[in-house]
Amino acid sequence: MAAVKTKLGRIPCDCCGHLTVLKQNEAGTLTMGCDECDVSSFAKKGTAAAGRWLAKLPPAETPPAPAEQPSGTVPKAPAQQPAGDPPAKPKKAAPFDPLGYFAKGVA
Repeated sequence: MAAVKTKLGRIPCDCCGHLTVLKQNEAGTLTMGCDECDVSSFAKKGTAAAGRWLAKLPPAETPPAPAEQPSGTVPKAPAQQPAGDPPAKPKKAAPFDPLGYFAKGVA
């Protein structure tokens, strides 16, 4: 019988950047399989690869607690942030470089 896996969220594929489902089995091993480029990968619990994948997960969304407002007051509109340069996109790894060593300039 197959082991039960827990879906943790969606992260970009290390190869093509397409969003894929990140799963964790009972032993803590992370697995990812990309439908777009057919790459499947795994990372043992506690390894650097597992840490990188977990860091790519978006933060868990928790519903905001309703704020108590005194009766008769109108809520303020959120302040607009100044328009600046968008954040720089990280370099994509080459298709043959699943760990991104060449994109980081290590090699």
